[in-house]
Amino acid sequence: MTHSDAKLWAQEQFGQAQLKDPRRTQRLISLATSIANQPGVSVAKLPFSPADMEGAYRFIRNENIDAKDIAEAGFQSTVSRANEHEELLALEDTTTLSFPHRSIKDELGHTNQGDRIRALHVHSTLLFAPQSQTIVGLIEQQRWSRDITKRGQKHQHATRPYKEKESYKWEQASRRVVERLGDKMLDVISVCDREADLFEYLTYKRQHQQRFVVRSMQSRCLEEHAGIPVYYVGCLEQGTSKDKLAWHLLTSEPINNVEDAMRIIGYYERRWLIEDFHKVWKSEGTDVESLRLQSKDNLERLSVIYAFVATRLLALRFIKEVDELTKESCEKVLGKKAWKLLWLKLESKTLPKEVPDMGWAYKNLAKLGGWKDTKRTGRASIKVLWEGWFKLQTILEGYELAMSLDH
Repeated sequence: MTHSDAKLWAQEQFGQAQLKDPRRTQRLISLATSIANQPGVSVAKLPFSPADMEGAYRFIRNENIDAKDIAEAGFQSTVSRANEHEELLALEDTTTLSFPHRSIKDELGHTNQGDRIRALHVHSTLLFAPQSQTIVGLIEQQRWSRDITKRGQKHQHATRPYKEKESYKWEQASRRVVERLGDKMLDVISVCDREADLFEYLTYKRQHQQRFVVRSMQSRCLEEHAGIPVYYVGCLEQGTSKDKLAWHLLTSEPINNVEDAMRIIGYYERRWLIEDFHKVWKSEGTDVESLRLQSKDNLERLSVIYAFVATRLLALRFIKEVDELTKESCEKVLGKKAWKLLWLKLESKTLPKEVPDMGWAYKNLAKLGGWKDTKRTGRASIKVLWEGWFKLQTILEGYELAMSLDH
């Protein structure tokens, strides 16, 4: 997933969108390009001409454009990249997009935070290739609002049919992913937290020969999974702390030795990436929770675009993960002008004869974002890398503007 050219990225993500009018697809690409160039900036402050700004808002407000169709274009782009990898982890988690403003309060559902906060609930599935340490992209996302009139009826949960419960989201996500990936699903391992420790879900996965790693609820005895053939991996942190890490993992993957068990633990360790994706999407990147729109449909259309921009930013985290990538020319990712501006900003007034590698770019993007490496780990947070990337794009924009004025 390239970072150097936002327009090429937007074309790859949304160029195949089926929006019933090719002009709508082009408007989507234009809007996504601008957001990717300046993520975290409100649409009203993007560098559009008056005509383009009006077009962007018409797109966001167009009742004939379904957010699901925008998302499906992005999912299909992920499918094409998925076929490049031998093994994939489908990292899943649920989050809430909270909006305290009143303009769309009546259209959103309740949360556990009282009447003041209303929200969209979102279940995301992110594909990650463990062998190449690559963020492949979003492959599925469900969005829903809880019916405010049914608040306080939790006691009826046990009597409702399984497919009417929120917990059905895990199986529903798998069904939709297999519809998109087909036979490639054989290479996919679903990685889920304790909320997915459901008899119905694990039964579905087993019956359809789908692979999984699910953290078991600690209060549940393994005997409760009678009838579902699973392997068990236990992981207990050493030490005397009362808050020691304890993982009880259920998996479809055969466990014959310590190496197999460690591989499963390594898969589950990657589950934090879906949480990082939600952070980048919600607050530390595109800042989707700051959107102020007049309807739920408008909010969904724009939030879907932001979600795919967030995956683009999350990929910055892995510049330093693979030695081969670290040693590659940074020009492939940053672009010729951007890396030179970064060098002049942080190194010296004289450009080097050879293009620096991605290890250099990682360190200096982080520095531009305010990273001090006080813990001497050599690793920067996503937020810091994001800030550095954003500042570099601002510098590049200023340079391009100055050059256009000179001519």
